[in-house]
Amino acid sequence: MTQTMTMTSDDLIVSRQTAWHGLGSTVRDAMTSTDALKQAGLNWKVVQAPVQWENANGSLQSNDQYLCNYREDNGRLLGIVGRGYTVVQNETAFAFTDHLLGEGIHFEAGGVLNGGRAVWLCAKMPERQILHDVYAPHLLFINGHDGKTAVNVCMTPIRVVCQNALNMALNNALHRWGFVHKSNVMYRINEAQKTLRFASEYMRQLESTAERLAAVKLSSLELTESLKRLFPKPGHPAWDKRVQEKIDRLMQCYHEPDLDNFRGTAYGFLMAVSDYTTHVPFRSRDAAKARERHFMKTLMQPATLLATAYEMFAV
Repeated sequence: MTQTMTMTSDDLIVSRQTAWHGLGSTVRDAMTSTDALKQAGLNWKVVQAPVQWENANGSLQSNDQYLCNYREDNGRLLGIVGRGYTVVQNETAFAFTDHLLGEGIHFEAGGVLNGGRAVWLCAKMPERQILHDVYAPHLLFINGHDGKTAVNVCMTPIRVVCQNALNMALNNALHRWGFVHKSNVMYRINEAQKTLRFASEYMRQLESTAERLAAVKLSSLELTESLKRLFPKPGHPAWDKRVQEKIDRLMQCYHEPDLDNFRGTAYGFLMAVSDYTTHVPFRSRDAAKARERHFMKTLMQPATLLATAYEMFAV
């Protein structure tokens, strides 16, 4: 696949890069999570203060049942939480990942979302082959400071040839799991072992799923019907035109050279949908915010369109 493709209308660019490209900082030479946080500029602290507001007469009023979380380095508000909420600093949240490093696992990148409301580190696992395709499994670690997001790990297999993120909610394997916060060293080791076990099981089931889907033939008629299910036309000329543009872009993905060996199968169709959902068009004028939204939709949870496509053949 080509690295970039420039569209002819409305300055749209499709980038075949990893989903976190342009968001975070590269931390490949980090030997510990502390190093990774420092290199990515994530080694700031979160502090709390009582919630206050100004009355009409200009006096300040506060409510001791609520606290605001904010960044110590720049004062940015991250969230309003109840008094029982305990801040988990980034260094504490990601400490268990140190027990994953080695054996071919290393940090790749790190960054923030929404100004620091969520912080993430990404680690790459050893590559493996599925149907002679090379996959690079990635683990995405997320810590939240908005009162809504705990420490979570997301499984993100990347198809190396075109950098597609194949995030699917498989029937019997977790795509995402979370942790409570403890400082005990043995607890951290256990959580690291749990992460490796979940990741290994996910990749095993992904391989089994890929083999099954590659054996499912997809005729031209079945391909057309599958496209209709993914992109139903509402019957309005203007909207139908937009839907057709989506179909055309998906078909372009379907006919990419890297799918020559899988075209005409359910697996090939799913890979095309993965390409479509991973490499979305960004308008240059709002690319930064769009990339954040895409990151959250593609990596932190299975992409809706990919989930719909998978369900078509998940029996």
